[in-house]
Amino acid sequence: MTRSFSTGICATIHKWEVLQITDDTRILMRKGNGSFGEPLGVILSATTTVWMPISPHVLLAFLENEKARSYWDVLSQDGPMKQILHIPKSPDLGNSISLLCAIVPIGHSNLLILQDTYTDAIGSVIIHAAIDIAKINAVLIGEESANVAILPSGFVIMPNCFPYSGTECRVRGSLLTVGFQILANSPTIAMPRTESVDAVKSLITRTVRGIKSGLLRG
Repeated sequence: MTRSFSTGICATIHKWEVLQITDDTRILMRKGNGSFGEPLGVILSATTTVWMPISPHVLLAFLENEKARSYWDVLSQDGPMKQILHIPKSPDLGNSISLLCAIVPIGHSNLLILQDTYTDAIGSVIIHAAIDIAKINAVLIGEESANVAILPSGFVIMPNCFPYSGTECRVRGSLLTVGFQILANSPTIAMPRTESVDAVKSLITRTVRGIKSGLLRG
């Protein structure tokens, strides 16, 4: 997931075509070939970076809080989420893999959120992808996980530093990069529809606005 997310927001490895670049958002597209766990069809990548007037660790804690996801995560269905699995990747509890689900009535959602979090002194990365419950169950009984197509999205948090006392650096807020990857069209259509581009732009705007609103209320 980390590799797929990084190549999406940094436009590396794959051949990306620029669709739109504005002052605050960049939208790219490429053709997914269905290999290495990615879907077939036109894939859109949308990214933006904003300054947040809080420290990186406070921002990370907010984005990791499953109860606060209703502010910014459309998959939460406007409610809190719950963590049903947590696997530490190191003694640092901030580095982990988790499985989340929306708290909705039984039968109203068939999706789980697979999330990978990594943090160190330089910055933090939170990557997540929606996965169908049936596909998770298939992997649990032995199906090859590479056959499960996912498009991870997520966040990169970096400290916003400015020079202080020679070589020292004082942190003043955070730089938050928001990145989304979505499947825009089927394999038989060469270009994304206008509504797909508008939808991913709206998703970026809604997410950033929701994070800011949640932080103010929190």
